[in-house]
Amino acid sequence: MENFPRICPNLSRVRGMADVDVTPGPSARVARALVDGRSLTRDLAADLLTHLPELGSASTQGRLDAWVEQASEALLAVSDALGERLLDRVGPPDATVGRRCCGGP
Repeated sequence: MENFPRICPNLSRVRGMADVDVTPGPSARVARALVDGRSLTRDLAADLLTHLPELGSASTQGRLDAWVEQASEALLAVSDALGERLLDRVGPPDATVGRRCCGGP
């Protein structure tokens, strides 16, 4: 559960109210998978571009460079698609969430 930081600790404890189960449900697990997948594919795209072997033939080198670039762009497209699915699922970030109950501005 430590992978799911709580926005406001006061939301789960109210005087006189029974304890609330704050175990992440299926929606939270799906959102976490989308976030992790997006981050992983973005990192893989960046890593792929750092590993460009030097080949002797200019034509072979050109084909390899083009393939690496296309593979990196494909990973970034997957990352963007995961980000869109995440926005569809949880909505855009809201800068005011948690401010009123946690003493924020």
